Amino acid sequence: MKAIYLYPDNCFCLIAHRLPVDCYVNQLRGLSIAHSVLETELAASDNAIVATVWDDSLRKLSLLEEDLRFFEPRVIPDDKAVVDAALAMAEKFRLRRIEQPETLLGGRYVFGGSTPGNCMHRPDVSKTFHLARLNGCRYYACYNDDVKQQWVQFSTAMKNALADTSLHDSIIDAAHETFSG
Repeated sequence: MKAIYLYPDNCFCLIAHRLPVDCYVNQLRGLSIAHSVLETELAASDNAIVATVWDDSLRKLSLLEEDLRFFEPRVIPDDKAVVDAALAMAEKFRLRRIEQPETLLGGRYVFGGSTPGNCMHRPDVSKTFHLARLNGCRYYACYNDDVKQQWVQFSTAMKNALADTSLHDSIIDAAHETFSG
């Protein structure tokens, strides 16, 4: 069966509890690649604006790794298209840190902004794949009941750090690029 990777189709399949497990696991794999590089580049950046917004409490890679370990016994093969797309995104993050590091915040904004939606869909993930507690869906449950508070803190930090409006367009472009990736 060919996996479906277009977001609207996946979302509808997830809500209907018919999403194939390989789609979900490969999404986790792609996200783990992207988060690994983005989090590393943000943490390594010596850019003052990035340092104002980024802190290690925003890391989500460990949650993705836990979820992937949970699914390891199922031996789900990598989807080459997903891995290639994640690697391409990762390469863009590496270049952004070198060329215009503050634009990494556009990628972080997208991943942070998806957290409330992930939390909303966590029950669908659990039901679709018959998961007990948070096994296999820790990434979707990150921040637990503090999602709104985390988003307010992050978006406030972004707003305060980006008082210079000349940076807005390039960060928005990076956010669009991340979302498309």
